Amino acid sequence: MQQLEKQITKPIQIGLGTFNETTKDLIYSAIVDYSYRLIDTAAIYQNEEAVGEGIKAASERVPREDLFVASKVWNDAKEDVEGALRASLKRLGLDYLDLYLIHWPLGVCVDADKWKYKQPPLHKTWAAMEAVSYTHLTLPTNREV
Repeated sequence: MQQLEKQITKPIQIGLGTFNETTKDLIYSAIVDYSYRLIDTAAIYQNEEAVGEGIKAASERVPREDLFVASKVWNDAKEDVEGALRASLKRLGLDYLDLYLIHWPLGVCVDADKWKYKQPPLHKTWAAMEAVSYTHLTLPTNREV
């Protein structure tokens, strides 16, 4: 059985999805003015820089440790999950994510503005996701109990 090290004493009940237009000011306001603590983004949204800037600006009022930040690996990066995670962290300006997901476990990729369907080796992606879950790049870190 695995246990999560990071203890969440109050369940997060509402989160901000950042799929559409997202700005630094929107993220800041969501965190500081409206008390959002879960921020959900993804590499495919192409807004991780703005999300990270908003989190950084809000950190003067709300520490990073009080936030739950999630992002996702997209289909074009499933061959290098750790590289994709590191790239997201760099764009976000963060040291770690609280949750990192496979965005779509389907075989979908974008090629020249067209959606193509192909079956990626999902078992390899899953193994890579498990591997990064034991790094300092994602929290909570899993441990065997």
